[in-house]
Amino acid sequence: MSTALRLSTVLVVLGVLGTVPTGTATAADLVPAPGRIFTGQVFDACTAPALSTMDAWKADPANRYGGVGVYVGGSSRACDQPQLTAAWVAAVDASGWSIVPIYAGAQAPDRTSANRINAATATSQGRADGAEAAGDAGALGIAPGSPVYLDMEAYDQKDPTVAAAVLDYTRAWDAAMHAEGYRAGFYSSADSGITAMGAAARAGTTDLPDDLWIARWVGDTSKVITSTSDPVLPDTLWTGRTRSRQYLGGHTVTLGGVALGIDTSYWDAPVAVVG
Repeated sequence: MSTALRLSTVLVVLGVLGTVPTGTATAADLVPAPGRIFTGQVFDACTAPALSTMDAWKADPANRYGGVGVYVGGSSRACDQPQLTAAWVAAVDASGWSIVPIYAGAQAPDRTSANRINAATATSQGRADGAEAAGDAGALGIAPGSPVYLDMEAYDQKDPTVAAAVLDYTRAWDAAMHAEGYRAGFYSSADSGITAMGAAARAGTTDLPDDLWIARWVGDTSKVITSTSDPVLPDTLWTGRTRSRQYLGGHTVTLGGVALGIDTSYWDAPVAVVG
């Protein structure tokens, strides 16, 4: 589609907020302020594309994307990342792309992933993975004040044991990220992880994610979504440009003569600060 959506980047002064983090219930949890916010279309691919591909996509007049999601680490990361280095991050950032760091750590106990959350050790697992995620981001030149989005694939949030384990793991991961100066993002399906986070916020649970990436897909690849609203998450939760929506699952897009298999999201939330 050739219609260009408005892409804007807002730079916000780095610092630490002593206010209530959106979606949580306490002022005691100090959340790093976003260093950079992006509004527009974002794509993510399993493997970070070559710089030549990023340049070709950026130069195509039909390109509507201004951001790219990259998997910075995690035991559940599915694809090798031969391109993903600090030099790649710096070059992509310098060419005008916004970067969304993603960490694929332990998955819910009901998943078939090789690394699953253990209900008995969920907190220690989350703490360790959060520290690792911050280290992985830092090694790529992604600075504190940036978000890293925990990738929690769909799970049965109606199973109390599964739901409690995921929540314990996520809260510990969030706290570990904050301790390292990073924002804690969270990606999940609308009907599992996002529903669970909304319920936890309404219950007054602390240490919840700062930024939510909601996966609710439409079937029509011609659609371009420009809203982050979702029926399972009241607009009174996670306000103030802390939401994104992944609205297309795996599909192929060709720009600049280069085809990529991607997911597509509408973004109105923090992205990486590089350098």
